This record gives sequence, structure tokens and C-alpha cells, in this order.
Amino acid sequence: MVVKDGVLVNSYLNEETVKVPDGITEIAEDAFGQNWQFRNKKVQTIELPDSVEIISPQAFGGCSNLNSPRKHSTAKRVVWNTY
Repeated sequence: MVVKDGVLVNSYLNEETVKVPDGITEIAEDAFGQNWQFRNKKVQTIELPDSVEIISPQAFGGCSNLNSPRKHSTAKRVVWNTY
């Protein structure tokens, strides 16, 4: 995972369950979709900490097998077309 100033900007984790670390306040646009080769195809669940306030467009766009992120209801702003 690549984190800059509390923003998760990139994740190449190819695991079934991904746990975003506490302290992350935003999931950036295309954070889980930037790796064209793997595209996080294996990811089924993303566990978000309560610290996440913003989920940007296409944040989980590369996760073709994602069921849904857990605890996303605590986010103050979930931008349309997040998946």
C-alpha cells in the first residue's frame, strides 16, 4: 500500500481480504485499480477503519470480485461510482 498524508493512493495487494490500516482518512480515486496487470482480482473484502472519511470515484474499480467494503457506512462522503 502507498499512503501519502493519510490518503491511500495505491494498493497492489492481491489477497482475498485487505485490511486498510487505521489512520487512513481517504481512499483515493482508482487506489485499488491502478495495477493493470493484476487489477486486484483476488480481493473479495476490504475492511475499512472508522478513520476513513472519503471514498473517491473508482476507488475499488480494479477489484472485479469485491463483495463490498466493510464499515464503509462511517465514511462521511462516498463519491458516486466508487466501485
